[in-house]
Amino acid sequence: MDNLPQELVDHISSYLGTEDLKQTLIVLPAFQVAAEKYSGVFSDFELNKGTARRFVNTFGGRRLGYLQHLTFRIAIPALDEKVDWEAHPDGHPVRNFEEDLREADESFTDQIKFFFSIVKEMEDIARSEKAHGKVKLTLYTPTRYIDRENYSIQRAYVSWRAHLLEPESLPNPTSVYALRIENGMKVSFDIEYGPESLRKIDLRMMVDLSNKFPNLAALHCSIGGDEWLDCNEDYRQRSITKDWAAPRRDSRHDFARILDVAHELSMQS
Repeated sequence: MDNLPQELVDHISSYLGTEDLKQTLIVLPAFQVAAEKYSGVFSDFELNKGTARRFVNTFGGRRLGYLQHLTFRIAIPALDEKVDWEAHPDGHPVRNFEEDLREADESFTDQIKFFFSIVKEMEDIARSEKAHGKVKLTLYTPTRYIDRENYSIQRAYVSWRAHLLEPESLPNPTSVYALRIENGMKVSFDIEYGPESLRKIDLRMMVDLSNKFPNLAALHCSIGGDEWLDCNEDYRQRSITKDWAAPRRDSRHDFARILDVAHELSMQS
């Protein structure tokens, strides 16, 4: 048994079910490796600040080769503080000011930087053990918790986009070969929204992120849908829920500019 080649052990283990693979974990180290590979236990992982150390410890080695799908969700700071409406004759709890938008961008960027730094740390450890992997990554657009008892419905429908600041400072993870960007929550055409609010992203982020993954072979983007919420018969609800033209235009222009830059860089290389 000790002399069985790993390829043969892998072939045997590939025919075993999950319960049988559990039984082979303690037979030999070669069977443990095969059991981890074919059990599917290490095929999916949701990365967040609470699971970051476990992620690095688990996949900073041969198990990186077992990881198939990695997910990451983003939530900007909640609006859940008590509001003294009489102290805000300017309607501050209703409106989004420049400071609010900047704080949202900074929070969004900090979480993206955290994700990239953890993945890069894991890859550096795995590389030192001559391990590698091919991972499909799903990034979810940011959401925000809103206390409906203290904030008006306008704060749930924000046309301004979340921006990724200084994308050039991000490291370049090599294990990601497919990127998918999805809405952070289900888009509903009903005016009755829940405590979670969906935040839109600047479209250029798709290109900025793609440029940071040198081995990226596929990009899928499944966002939007909330742009068409102005179908309500009540004109006040249409005004609140509609996606305003100026932020959409700015986002399209940002996307076009970064595409031109990416094209010029590709022509120079």
